[in-house]
Amino acid sequence: MPRVSVVIPTYNQATYISQAIDSVLNQTYQYFEIIIVNDGSSDQTVDKILENNDPRIRLFSFEQNQGESVATNYGIQQARGELIAILHSDDVFVPQKLEKQVLFLDQNPQFQAVLSYPQLIDSQGKNLPPSNSFLDKVFIQKNRTRFQWLNTFFSKDNCLCQTSSLIRKDCYSQIGFYDARFRQIPDFDFWVRFCLNYELYILPEALVNYRVHQSNISGIKPETIIRHNFELSQTLKRYFCLEVYRNLLKIFPDLLDVGEQLEPQLADFLIARQALKVERSPHQYLGLDTLFNLLGDPKKSQLIKQYYHFDHSSLSDLTGSTDLFNLMTTHPLKTQSPSPKTDVKTNPILPSTLQSDPKFPLVSLIIPTYNGEAFLAETLKSAFSQTYPHLEIILSDDGSSDKTLEIAQSFQQNTSIPFEIYPHSNYGLVENLNFSISQARGKYIKFLFQDDLLEPHCIETLVYLAEQDSEIGLVFSARRVFIDENSQSNPLCQAALNGGKDLHQQWSNLKPIQFGQELLSDANCLKGQLNKIGEPTTVLIPKAVFEKVGGFDANLHQLLDGDLWFRIMGHYKIGFVNQTLSSLRIHTQQQTQKNISVGQNLKDYQRLYEKILFHPDYQFLNAEFKSQIFQKLVAKTPDYFPLTQNLIKQYQQNPVDYLIQTYLRQIRQILAHRWLTLPIDQLKQAYQGDWGQTHRALMGCGLLEEQQTDSEIIFVQRLTQQVAQGFQEVKGIQVVLAAMLYQKAYQLPLHYQNALIPKYIFQDFLEFLFTGVGVCPELDEINQFVEFMHNLLDYIYHNLMTETKNPVWLYIASVYSQVSQGETWKLSPYPQNLKTLYSYRADIIEIYLKQAGHKIDHNFTSPNSPSSKISWGIVIDKIGFNTDTFALIPILKKIDLTQFELILYSFSIEKGILGELCQHLKTPPIQLSETLHEAASRIRQDRLDFLLFGSDVTAGAHSIFQLALHRLADKQLISTATPLTSGIRNIDYILTGELTQAESEQSHYREKVISLKGSGFCWSYPEQLPSPTVQPTRQSWGATEDKVIFAVSGQLNAITAEFRQMWSQILATVPQSILVLLPQTSDPQNHLISPFFHHVQSDLNQRGIDPKRFVMVKPLNSWANLKKCLSLVDIYLDLFPSHETFSMVEALLTGVVPVVYEGQTPRHRQNAALLRELEIPELICSTAIAYIQLSQTLATDSKQRQQYRQKIQQNLQKNPPFLDSQSYVKQLEAVLKNL
Repeated sequence: MPRVSVVIPTYNQATYISQAIDSVLNQTYQYFEIIIVNDGSSDQTVDKILENNDPRIRLFSFEQNQGESVATNYGIQQARGELIAILHSDDVFVPQKLEKQVLFLDQNPQFQAVLSYPQLIDSQGKNLPPSNSFLDKVFIQKNRTRFQWLNTFFSKDNCLCQTSSLIRKDCYSQIGFYDARFRQIPDFDFWVRFCLNYELYILPEALVNYRVHQSNISGIKPETIIRHNFELSQTLKRYFCLEVYRNLLKIFPDLLDVGEQLEPQLADFLIARQALKVERSPHQYLGLDTLFNLLGDPKKSQLIKQYYHFDHSSLSDLTGSTDLFNLMTTHPLKTQSPSPKTDVKTNPILPSTLQSDPKFPLVSLIIPTYNGEAFLAETLKSAFSQTYPHLEIILSDDGSSDKTLEIAQSFQQNTSIPFEIYPHSNYGLVENLNFSISQARGKYIKFLFQDDLLEPHCIETLVYLAEQDSEIGLVFSARRVFIDENSQSNPLCQAALNGGKDLHQQWSNLKPIQFGQELLSDANCLKGQLNKIGEPTTVLIPKAVFEKVGGFDANLHQLLDGDLWFRIMGHYKIGFVNQTLSSLRIHTQQQTQKNISVGQNLKDYQRLYEKILFHPDYQFLNAEFKSQIFQKLVAKTPDYFPLTQNLIKQYQQNPVDYLIQTYLRQIRQILAHRWLTLPIDQLKQAYQGDWGQTHRALMGCGLLEEQQTDSEIIFVQRLTQQVAQGFQEVKGIQVVLAAMLYQKAYQLPLHYQNALIPKYIFQDFLEFLFTGVGVCPELDEINQFVEFMHNLLDYIYHNLMTETKNPVWLYIASVYSQVSQGETWKLSPYPQNLKTLYSYRADIIEIYLKQAGHKIDHNFTSPNSPSSKISWGIVIDKIGFNTDTFALIPILKKIDLTQFELILYSFSIEKGILGELCQHLKTPPIQLSETLHEAASRIRQDRLDFLLFGSDVTAGAHSIFQLALHRLADKQLISTATPLTSGIRNIDYILTGELTQAESEQSHYREKVISLKGSGFCWSYPEQLPSPTVQPTRQSWGATEDKVIFAVSGQLNAITAEFRQMWSQILATVPQSILVLLPQTSDPQNHLISPFFHHVQSDLNQRGIDPKRFVMVKPLNSWANLKKCLSLVDIYLDLFPSHETFSMVEALLTGVVPVVYEGQTPRHRQNAALLRELEIPELICSTAIAYIQLSQTLATDSKQRQQYRQKIQQNLQKNPPFLDSQSYVKQLEAVLKNL
């Protein structure tokens, strides 16, 4: 979930909207979503927005312009982040804006909003020079307390830059959204309400570019000034509230004259008097109007005269001297001509008095209409017959083409009740309802659909109950259901009548007032009708409820009411009146009946069930309730694949939500049983349809890596016995399909030799065969996998060599070339088994490439161009801020260019580091084509003497591996980045370090071994380093100052079960510690995150260790983020048998004390070699017991830990071999010259 929601309301801003969006996408803080609300633009704004396909952008569009406040509020209601940033669509964020403001709010919980200064820019985006203009000064404000801000607002108007703000979303729930009645200064009104409740802070730097252009300059015209003053007068009324009364002297220190004392009951008088000190019409009118009303109260009039010596005579003097309407300055009264009469309809009751009587709070009766002429007159009669005295009626018509508006207007002309008609088009029911709610001014919202009826005392009765308890969020009643006389014979209407009667009787224990959670726990809640409250016509809801739980969901067509009722039940009490107060009319033209007839009803159930399961709005529901919903969803779902996709998305985003995993297990169980029971003649159609899609999704989501339940273990044992019977059995392939969902190929007794696999399953079956060890494997399991792959590749290789042109074997080789992964093999402690395995892998893929037309071999017999220099090429997968590039920099800096001509190649080049590399190259690095034969031809073109592969060519069957299969230079080498043999025929030499060598080393390699002194490693760092995009703290990891932080970094599939269990032992022996995992996970491994987390949680629970002591940060996507995290760590645990060498070096450079385990193979000796070069061999362990003991010693002896930290820093200053670029490059030069 994003932390920040950037809301961009926009209207006809095609010129600038792209710049606004780009400024958000280019933020240094990337955990955000962008919500754009198009407010009925008629230019190319939407087209510009759609040019950007970033998945974090969510676009919503209104058909007609409704004003910035409505658009902004809608965006906030859609927001999923906990922090809200409002960006005007012609303004631009500075890249560090979100990062700095999020950090500030995290570190300062006492503030609920943070703003900044703006930088004024012109229409071209250029900074405007400083001037004495109003805009140059108004937003440059010092920080104040909220009381001081309220004082400033009262006398000086708005001085906060809204588009610079970042606000905690919870604030909107407390104080409400931007008031849609304000067109000119909704932000100012909001800031007044904000400071009545919360503190804010302004960062004294420009973090937003505020654009000044003709469109917003021309907005300053008579109508906007007039509107501004009116809205200002309404905002000032906010000061007449309890919060101001309690803090009068804090807000207005100069409130009292000399000798006066504060009389709290006369706070209104003092505020009015304060307003008269401000020489602006809105303030003057507020002051005089308030004084006029106060002196109309005899008791208060007497007190005012007693305490403040103000009476009717004083008021008379003020009203005669204060020219509120500028009559004497604009036109002398004697010459004033009468104004022409205008036909303007006004409500008999002013909005400011609508809620003046607390006994009868205002109710907004909302009537959404669309082509409702048939029943509307009857409906309106029931509305105007209400006995409740304090109503406003809002009829919102969605483009009716019949006489709906004429009928409404005829009622409007003959009533004194405030009756607003809002015509528009193409909103749809949900948006129409939400729009109507936004226009409502009442304390309560009452709905009335165009074909329904209200009893005369309906609203009065509902309001009476609602007023009994402020925690009530919804009141409903019994209602009558009847079929219109013209629809009596329709079977759908008859079914609706039978299913809709007496819904309230389906509750087992309905009370007049009870907690909504109690109703959700009712045994009958999910039995029968899902909506046991009824339609919107039967409910009354406080408007404040919508600000907390949101409005109706536009994704739902039929069950939008039930969804909202559930959300309200989760947060409020529910009131029930056991009287029939409304009537639901059923007829054939009803939208409900139309939805049912086209199957929309069923789809809506699926949508609502998925929302209840997955949406954060329903976090209040317990596991039992959600499990029942899931069973209902499965029963109503004809196609499982969309549901499975959604479950997988939630599973990977929320690893701590075990319910999601349970749902996926149920889907898997259903599918497995379907495969086992499906008639064989239906298998092809099923696999090529929804079942096959679901099968593949489950295979790749990570569920296969989870620990199996007891019932699953029993089921898998039975499957395994059936698999052992082979493919010749009648349902052999179906048994294998079921087993594929629970086990990997190497875990099953598969008889794949000469197996007849249907063509439509063949590729999936091959990928299943080649799937490697996933998460947390045991070493025995790794050896089992290596043995399985050895036999499988031996079988494929010899058949391929025998039948080189056989299309089946070539197809098998092509699939293997796409999915082959050699990473896990390196974990095997037996390197002698790997040479053959890697050689099979390389030869199989080479044969496939040859048959596919690639020229693998090349003859370099013709003489090179006349030059005394040795031509040396280096190719790495990606040039950037990564380990391969940092290992390249020593060569670039120290190579003797009088003897060597150096050319650098890469498939991807990061621009940020390019400048520094080019300082040391005569020609810029060459970016290779992703097309293999083009990349090979480009390197061959340079006729190199040597080509060094500086990336690990064995990690996968990616571009650099397939490139290395080619003969591209006279001699080809791989560096220490490839820790084991590549198995590639065209690689001539491998570089290793003397300190990593083992006995009989040459026999483990297909290449010739060249040993460098020491570890064989060397790194250097660019002078300009990128900034991290994460800002963790020890506190954010849950570590207090007295706790020790252990850290591990590496690929998830390189962490064995044995090493994972050692974490538990270390944490058990060091109670005051936590373990932080810093995963370096590539996209293909993202599916491993959730199961890995669950494995570790299970380990800790079994040992009685608090699972919170294990912290797994989000995958680190950059070296800078890794370095930032390591800076907080006390002890780095070497990840064996994987040994992430570069992470180890970063830990040392950051001053972290490592604990290293030394194995027997070159791969398993690399980190120990680094410590020997650093002259700290005492941190090397040769057994697991020693590893655990050393970790415990360092954790419990802070003095010793500090001594090692100092020793590491001192020895790093001596320039150890792995940092000594000069010596390292001299060795390489000597090697190449000798060759």
